[in-house]
Amino acid sequence: MTYFVQPAKPEEVEKAFDLYRKRVQWMDEVGIKHWNVYDYLSLYPISYFKWQQRHGYLFLLMKDDSLIGSVVLRDHDCEGVWRDKSGAHAYYIRNLVTDPSEKGAGRLFLSEIEKKALADGAQYLRLDCSRSNTALNEYYRTKGYNLRGTLRRGEYLGNKWEKNLTLE
Repeated sequence: MTYFVQPAKPEEVEKAFDLYRKRVQWMDEVGIKHWNVYDYLSLYPISYFKWQQRHGYLFLLMKDDSLIGSVVLRDHDCEGVWRDKSGAHAYYIRNLVTDPSEKGAGRLFLSEIEKKALADGAQYLRLDCSRSNTALNEYYRTKGYNLRGTLRRGEYLGNKWEKNLTLE
């Protein structure tokens, strides 16, 4: 099996969006309160992902020929969440999703994103996740991310996580 990250093509956006739908449904089924309680698919409709793809920010995790993950990867803080950290070259991970049936895909995806960021000269990876999702917060901590503050966007209360890639 070969895993790799590639930029999304226009014809792949709908399949990527299906992963977000599938993940929201999975959250409902297992009782995780995360994207499903923030009306995620309305906040980030398919038009958002089409725009990200057109501008070169939407990336896919592939397993051989199968799409198993999607992420928006930016080289700048487009939402102003990290104003206190401007200056250092960082990649900002947004909308990270993997197929719930692909165990270990999240770990693989983060590893591939780290490789890409390092190859592009980034010093940090930064992301946020819901404060209430304790399992996901712990997951990022175990993957080498450090808690760097909190944020609020409307009803959303998040934790800001950062990984220094130069310490690896």
